[in-house]
Amino acid sequence: MDWYVVVLIAVGVVALLVGLGVWYALARAFLPKRMKKGDYYRGLEEKGRCYDPERCRTLIDRMLKLPLERVCIKSHDGLTLVGHYYEVKSGAPVEIFFHGFRGGWQRDFCGITEAAVELSHNILFVDQRAHGESGGAAITYGIEERRDAISWVNYTIERFGENVEIVLVGASMGGATVLSAAGEKLPKNVKAIISDSGFSSPIDIMTFIAGGDKLSDALVRFGARAVARIFCGFKLTEASAVRAVANTNIPIMLMHGRSDRIVPHDMAEALVRANPNIRLESFDGADHIQSYLVDSDRYRAAYKDFLKKSGVKI
Repeated sequence: MDWYVVVLIAVGVVALLVGLGVWYALARAFLPKRMKKGDYYRGLEEKGRCYDPERCRTLIDRMLKLPLERVCIKSHDGLTLVGHYYEVKSGAPVEIFFHGFRGGWQRDFCGITEAAVELSHNILFVDQRAHGESGGAAITYGIEERRDAISWVNYTIERFGENVEIVLVGASMGGATVLSAAGEKLPKNVKAIISDSGFSSPIDIMTFIAGGDKLSDALVRFGARAVARIFCGFKLTEASAVRAVANTNIPIMLMHGRSDRIVPHDMAEALVRANPNIRLESFDGADHIQSYLVDSDRYRAAYKDFLKKSGVKI
């Protein structure tokens, strides 16, 4: 076989492997996978995935029956973003909820909603970009989503007046979204931020999920960054929760399970190291976004106490 044939074959194999790697990275980490109604209950039948499956199912059913108003805004880059507004009491503070990666507010906040409703706060459930009914072709791990959070804050002020009090609440990637937004110039209306199971940075969560060894770390730090930049149009290291919280005076509380297998408790500790004023409520035996199910009474008490001390109307 001639040498140039061997070279062509080798180049073809390399190109194929690179292409497969790019496709895998896009499919695994960046492309949307929108939840359908049946997906809200996914995993509840599997032993060990949910602390209290029966109660979780009941809470999700309740969420799906809420009287909601569908609202839309435009993102800074022209996407249509969709939210669902639940009015509990006219003139009350508004809590804006941001769900997690490939998740939905219907499931991620099925328990946490109780804490907000107990305070008679109004709620704006957001479909994050590339999720639910919102537009978007790529998930950006809080990078672009933090700008979307600002857009939702501005919408809330425009609709309810310049004196409206706002609380940003996020779960998992939604936690990273609201924490990353803390590093931006937010209106004074944003009185507090609550993150449940939020990660410290896009790179941190990707390397953790990839396995944490030297090879996977290198692939994430170089490969994922390149795929995000070239194919999805954003810089994976442009922002991070841990950098943002170090540069904010907004009161922040973290809720995090010590048994979280998706976003390790270490990431919550890293956020506190970046800003010692952050309040961390850790829940023994709680997995990812399950602290509320493990100890609802303590969760609601901490929620109320934090918002009261942050000056939010209770």
